[in-house]
Amino acid sequence: MRSIFRRIASAALSCAIFCTGCTKTRVTTLGRNESLVCETSQRAKYIGTYTALWTESDRKHLHEIPGSDRFVHTGERLGFKRLGDGQVIAVHGDVRLPLNGVPATAKYVVWRNTAKVRTQFGREVDKVGEGTLHVVQGTALVLIGVGVAALVIYVVLHPSDDCDSTDSNY
Repeated sequence: MRSIFRRIASAALSCAIFCTGCTKTRVTTLGRNESLVCETSQRAKYIGTYTALWTESDRKHLHEIPGSDRFVHTGERLGFKRLGDGQVIAVHGDVRLPLNGVPATAKYVVWRNTAKVRTQFGREVDKVGEGTLHVVQGTALVLIGVGVAALVIYVVLHPSDDCDSTDSNY
C-alpha cells in the first residue's frame, strides 16, 4: 500500500515540477512621476504594451487610465508631465498625449508593462526536449536504413522464381 502511495506521490510531484515553473510574469514600471510638477521620462527596457496608471494615495491601489495603452519599442522614452491647468500629459518619445480621466488630485502616475517570460528552467527543459527529439530522429533513420539493407540482402539471397514458373494451379 505504501509503495502505491509513493508511486502516485512521485508521479504527481514530477508532473507538478515539469508542468509549472516554465514562465513567470515580469512587471516593469517606468516613468514614475510623484510630483507631476516637472516632466520625467525613462527609456523602456523591454518591447511591449505599456499602460498608464494613477493613484491618489498609495502605490498599491493603481487605477488604469482608459485609452492610454501604447506599444513601445526598447529604448523609447515614456513619462509624464502636468500642465498648469492640472491636465496630465503622457510622454511617449516625441508624442504628447493628453490623459483624460486622471483627476487633479492624482499624486502618482506610472507606466506599467506586464509580460509572461520563459524562466531558465523552461529554457533548459526545451533544450532537453530538443536533444531527445534529435536522438529519436537519428534512431528512426538508423532503423529505416537497417530495414532497407535487410530487405535488399533478402531479395539478393532469395531470388524469386515464382514469376518464371510455367506451372500454375489455376
